[in-house]
Amino acid sequence: MFRKQVPLYAVLLFLSFMGVLHDNINLCKVCLILWGAIQGTAYMVTSPKHELSVYNSFGMYQLILVKSGLRNIFITMFPFIVLMLVLIHDTEAILFCLVLFSSTLLYQWNMGIARFSFETQTVMGIYWLLFPLPLFLVSIITPVVLILYLALNIGLTLSVKKKYKHIWN
Repeated sequence: MFRKQVPLYAVLLFLSFMGVLHDNINLCKVCLILWGAIQGTAYMVTSPKHELSVYNSFGMYQLILVKSGLRNIFITMFPFIVLMLVLIHDTEAILFCLVLFSSTLLYQWNMGIARFSFETQTVMGIYWLLFPLPLFLVSIITPVVLILYLALNIGLTLSVKKKYKHIWN
């Protein structure tokens, strides 16, 4: 995903740098939020169901999904966070980064599971516009919504696990 988005990543990083130069932390925050939203679109492609058979169990797929999501989030968001914390290093900025990190992880986990729930790209796009993207944006502003996001992820996970349990039996 990152290789396809390098020009956009470079532009967002440049805009964040400009925000640091002009003492505008809001520009850094907007770039971080945009990059977080873009990261979840890597899972927009509906996958063939036989891809799940590569994993020993559904739990193994989720573990790999969460580990790769954590790695991608940390590596690609680290420069944005460093630039933002150079500008202002108060508790509000640190809490914003922690909430954004959590929201992005839940967002990517949701999209990684949802790609096996829907049959067509169109339905996946509609789902993305109705649930994961709005919940991602709202959970950044209101961290309590992370609980609702986690509940959605657990429900979606259980439905996908039930739908494809025949693969591992």
